[in-house]
Amino acid sequence: MPRVKVLIVDDSPFIRKALLRIFESEPDIEVSGVAKDGKEAVEKVIELEPDVITLDIMMPGIDGIETLKLIMETRPTPVLMLSQYTHEGAELTLNALDLGAMDFIDKSSTGLMDFSGLAKEIISKIKAIAGSKPFKISTPSVALNKHSDKGIIDVVAIGTSTGGPPALQVLLTKFPRDISFGLLIVQHMPHGFTGPLSKRLDAMCDIHIKEAEDGDKIEQGIALIEPLHCLF
Repeated sequence: MPRVKVLIVDDSPFIRKALLRIFESEPDIEVSGVAKDGKEAVEKVIELEPDVITLDIMMPGIDGIETLKLIMETRPTPVLMLSQYTHEGAELTLNALDLGAMDFIDKSSTGLMDFSGLAKEIISKIKAIAGSKPFKISTPSVALNKHSDKGIIDVVAIGTSTGGPPALQVLLTKFPRDISFGLLIVQHMPHGFTGPLSKRLDAMCDIHIKEAEDGDKIEQGIALIEPLHCLF
């Protein structure tokens, strides 16, 4: 199998070097290029045609979101966002997933001096999204029957990982408010991101969506998103 060609985009020299070291240790991945800002990133996407891009979400000048938009307009490519758990960082990350990014890494989950601690997760996600076709969120033409669920089921369980937040947005916005079952959702994402995801989806949907808390009951028309730290 051909090696996965990766373009690294980050304004931090330290992060660029750390990612280079991580990828150089993996025989199935090769670094096709490095960019320090959004402008250079778009130029190298066209020139090098990478299979996957790692893209820092917080960059001066053209930030990660604007760079992502330009990449999707110029040459849609699977993108792994490098995010950080802050309120702004979580919101920007969810915006990036709407715009076509395939997944993200919470780089603040480890210290800068131990960035190699994320190596296994980064490599796994790079391989998982390589060859995927990026897509922006759009409203599907198929709507759910408002009464087809009556008396058939009590609970729907949904498990999602890579590509999950955009898929949940497409699916959950189609449920009418009067569904006769509850939903339990487990989305694989770092601790601290399920809260903003729940609030974002709740604002878009007819059903009520919230991050699960101790004591919550399964109720009709309510979707509970499990915080990952409660599971492990």
